[in-house]
Amino acid sequence: MSLSKDIDHLAITTAPSPTTDERNEIQLVDTTAEQLTAEVLPTIFGYLTPKEIMRARRVCTTWRDAARKTLIHLTELKIENVMTYNETRAMSTDLSNLQHLSICRLGYYEGRHKYSDSEDPDEDEAADTADFTTHDINIISNFTKLRSLEIYDAPLDGRYPVLFNFPLLQKLSIVCCENLMWDLEMLAGLPSLKTFECYGSDITGDLRSLRMIKGNLEEISILRCPNFVGDLDMLEGFSSLRELTLFNMPLSGNISSLRAVKDTIVIVGLLST
Repeated sequence: MSLSKDIDHLAITTAPSPTTDERNEIQLVDTTAEQLTAEVLPTIFGYLTPKEIMRARRVCTTWRDAARKTLIHLTELKIENVMTYNETRAMSTDLSNLQHLSICRLGYYEGRHKYSDSEDPDEDEAADTADFTTHDINIISNFTKLRSLEIYDAPLDGRYPVLFNFPLLQKLSIVCCENLMWDLEMLAGLPSLKTFECYGSDITGDLRSLRMIKGNLEEISILRCPNFVGDLDMLEGFSSLRELTLFNMPLSGNISSLRAVKDTIVIVGLLST
């Protein structure tokens, strides 16, 4: 008998067989998994990450249906490259109850990828990126349970109404999106909004537009948005407002108009004209 056969024979003859306790444990796990109902599974899945839930949904039809009903409480899904975009596209149909989403640039090293141009794009930017691989940003409209949306340095060009139509959204952050065109009036599609942050964006409009959602707004931060016009008189009556940050933009009005809520407001970095 050759040495290799001796080794194989040794491995076969010395491999321990499962004990009775081990067999019972395996059987118990299988039985328990089968007994988990569609009502219980979403609660259990809620403790997993989105990727773990996407893997679990492949077990059977019951688990797949449970994944669709799972409300993901704390985990943030970040679209920061083509791979995570593809994962998000799958989740938009099979895991639509996501609550936290971050949309970033599509990878530093992959290059020549962008989100789809939308209404009224910048013509020069559209021409420069005409041969880029395009990815449909409209998939996020399926995440109807979103509570927090962050858009950071994302390759967006034009107007995207889909970004402003989430009735349960409580926090919106738009940072360094120079070609994203939008107006403060579009925030009317976010009636539950509590925190609004906008840095370095081509936003238009004035504080008057925020009066449509003034009942819930607690924090407003608008920095380095040159086309935005701030009139402090328009903030009178924002009873829930706790923090206001306006920086490096044209401002008008009288700060005394905030007197009614002065005990709950912090004003930082005002540049008046």
